[in-house]
Amino acid sequence: MGEGGVRGGASVFAGVLRCGACGRKVLVSYSGSQGRSIRYSCSTNCRHEDGKRCAAFSAHRLERVLTEQLLETVSPLGV
Repeated sequence: MGEGGVRGGASVFAGVLRCGACGRKVLVSYSGSQGRSIRYSCSTNCRHEDGKRCAAFSAHRLERVLTEQLLETVSPLGV
């Protein structure tokens, strides 16, 4: 079993997350040495009525926390 996302990237949740501000898909991008720096951003990066842009953030902490919660949830099922 390989690491990372379905399409071969290191991001576990690529294609699954939605922007909390506008509901559109969150895209993943890679940078740094061997693409190890993962960043999520709203697919539109649109501006809202208050002038703020949609979310863009580093994925490392989020992926660690979500992966821990997912494994905790499915562990009673023997997965």
